[in-house]
Amino acid sequence: MLVEKPAGANREEGRAFLALGEQYPRLKVLVAENFYYRDDLLFARSLIQAGKIGQVHLLHWRIVNRSDPAQGGYASTRWRQETRYRGGFHLDGGVHHWLRCACCGEIV
Repeated sequence: MLVEKPAGANREEGRAFLALGEQYPRLKVLVAENFYYRDDLLFARSLIQAGKIGQVHLLHWRIVNRSDPAQGGYASTRWRQETRYRGGFHLDGGVHHWLRCACCGEIV
């Protein structure tokens, strides 16, 4: 099953979503996440796994962007605007940043 984030508007909805895994154990779930397929991250991971570069201890990046909630635009999606979806843009962007780290090795 292909799912989109967020898994719920709050902790209870998120836990209810996770409980579906127990209810349907044969079902495979993939979060719709484009960073899984980024060439730069796949390349970095291949270098790390091949031992061509050492263990990653720190990742640092700076991101600046403008989010205009114009009708029909990326920022106009309801869950990025409504306060009942805690985290909004931080939740959305944070998933991408976490995955960058996960692609480079074990997260401690």
